[in-house]
Amino acid sequence: MDEFNITIIGAGVVGLAVAEERSASYQSILHIGKNRSFGQKISNRNSEVIHAGIYYPSKFLKPFFAFRETKRYAKSVGKETSLTAASEN
Repeated sequence: MDEFNITIIGAGVVGLAVAEERSASYQSILHIGKNRSFGQKISNRNSEVIHAGIYYPSKFLKPFFAFRETKRYAKSVGKETSLTAASEN
């Protein structure tokens, strides 16, 4: 049986981004998707709206990571963002 350092479930835009990011740290990654190829479900209907986790209580990690990665993404593609974390106010 093969052994992997990390398993990523989902072959949409987020799953592929996670796989690319983690490939710098891990040599053996198992990437699982339910469709025949990558990006066949949600990714191909992407509205390009960035959901920043604003509907989650601050005690959850999702808003923290969503905010951080949204700002990082916007910077990487040269887009301005008006996001401000509660901790930055």
